[in-house]
Amino acid sequence: MTSTCGTYAGYQQHHAKGEKACTSCTAANTAYHARLRQTRAADPKAADRAGHGKGSTYRNCGCRCQPCRLANSADGRARRQKERAS
Repeated sequence: MTSTCGTYAGYQQHHAKGEKACTSCTAANTAYHARLRQTRAADPKAADRAGHGKGSTYRNCGCRCQPCRLANSADGRARRQKERAS
């Protein structure tokens, strides 16, 4: 357990030490990334700055244009194929 457990920094410390993060740090990391996604999705220009046609723009910026949807679908297919292969 780190001195900053229950925070995003605590989660990062666990990760840097090669440890599995505790439940409170995992929850803090999840909340941090949820807020980050909400912030990006609230900014309509974020997708333009990130670039369209990427799965990450679909997931992180909330862009639902056709190129971003297709890229996200392709990312999902590739991830599933990789999981099946291993």
